[in-house]
Amino acid sequence: MTTVNTIEDLVKILDDHPEWNEALRARMLSRELLNLPQAFAEFAESTERRLAALETSLAALETSLAEFIAGTERRLMALEAGQNRLDARLAPIAAAHARDGALRIVARIARVVGCRDYRVLELGDILEMLDDADTAGIPPNELTSFENADIIVEATHRETGERHYIAVEASYTGNWRDVDRATRNAGYLTRFTGQPAHAVVAAQRVRPGIERLVERGEVHWAQILQKELETE
Repeated sequence: MTTVNTIEDLVKILDDHPEWNEALRARMLSRELLNLPQAFAEFAESTERRLAALETSLAALETSLAEFIAGTERRLMALEAGQNRLDARLAPIAAAHARDGALRIVARIARVVGCRDYRVLELGDILEMLDDADTAGIPPNELTSFENADIIVEATHRETGERHYIAVEASYTGNWRDVDRATRNAGYLTRFTGQPAHAVVAAQRVRPGIERLVERGEVHWAQILQKELETE
């Protein structure tokens, strides 16, 4: 008969009889605790399956989202290309419309630069001016731009009675290109005629920053009102 007097005796007996461990464990632990390792293993396996399914779903969602974004970008690019083509087609019409509006306010343009008794020069007048002028060293593209200036006006200065010229560029919204062309053409008018010339942007509004040039007198702004842009 085996006698157990100390805990060491019990440990030795359990070491000698491993099968007794299960019997002792069954006596001391509840069925829930005994089944816990198996339950945990099943839970871990189930979690792994759910995580794998979730990863698959996320991968599919990412693929769908990427395809949606790519498709949206393609549609936006197509819309932008269409808008650019439309803008290119409308640009000459808009430019001509703005010029018509500017022609309606030539009196205001002349007044802005302190002039009166104005006359809008025709293309023949401009070409005749170029025929009599020294154009040496001027790039051909700039001469062409001068010939195609939106409006060139000959006027009389209110205070001095001198003949002045006005180079006008017309737009719905005056931009830096208009400023550059008007300023360059005004410089050529002075060079070709020996008379003072003024750069004017005729527009409903101007881009930010151009107002500072207007305040310094480097360029003039003649505002075209909405009613003056409307066709009759």
